[in-house]
Amino acid sequence: MNSKNTENNATLRQWQLFILAIEKGSILGAAAAAGTDPAVVSKEITKLEHLLGEPLLDRSRSGVRPTWLGAQKYKEAVKLLHEIHEVLSASEDATLRSSTIRLAVPGALTGLIAKPLAEFEKLQSLNHTPIEINSYQNLDDIQPENFDLIICTQTLPNVRMIAYDIASISYGIFASPDFLAQNKRITLPAQLEKLPLIHSKSEKVLLQGPLQSITITVEPQIRINSDEAMISAAVEGLGIALRIPLWEAESLTKSGSLIQILGE
Repeated sequence: MNSKNTENNATLRQWQLFILAIEKGSILGAAAAAGTDPAVVSKEITKLEHLLGEPLLDRSRSGVRPTWLGAQKYKEAVKLLHEIHEVLSASEDATLRSSTIRLAVPGALTGLIAKPLAEFEKLQSLNHTPIEINSYQNLDDIQPENFDLIICTQTLPNVRMIAYDIASISYGIFASPDFLAQNKRITLPAQLEKLPLIHSKSEKVLLQGPLQSITITVEPQIRINSDEAMISAAVEGLGIALRIPLWEAESLTKSGSLIQILGE
């Protein structure tokens, strides 16, 4: 019998159970460590012994101990499994280092993720992970299975998706100083319905604040599905931009290019 070829027919699982049996001193202990049934451990080790043509364990009521051949094979098996573990670990590390993290981010939020991404990269030390950022306007435009992480501000379109709340976004209504100078003072939400509005679509919009909530009917004069374009149109005095993230308009309000209205 060619023992070399016979050993190649043995499974890693059999060698693992054999090692556990010696280290735990019993079939019962090996089964407990492996999370399986003692009969399974005994059966697999018996198969291994049949493949080698010699017993590996001396069995007794007090437990098991290796035969002369078992002691030799134990040393070889431990070394073999250690080498396999090292190879798999190196392969896994290389895969992790070379894999790309793909993010899908709403266009309006791409400017917010630069800082957390920079902090993430600093934590990577020398093993930098490539990051691919894909901007989207609507969840229906992307294939969720192609991304590792999707940042979403919309209602999930699929019940199979699992989402976690990570932050809240506050929105405001903005117009340019020139536009406001040419229109009468706006003090009530209902006045918006009669003015040129910049928004993504015709709909009923719920305006919420700490003091009141009211729904208005919006028929935009200018329809734009991009926050950046809405802001640009408002700066040019083309109308009142609805639902602009406060963080995105902050620098323009400080410079006086935009004024927030109906802040309450």
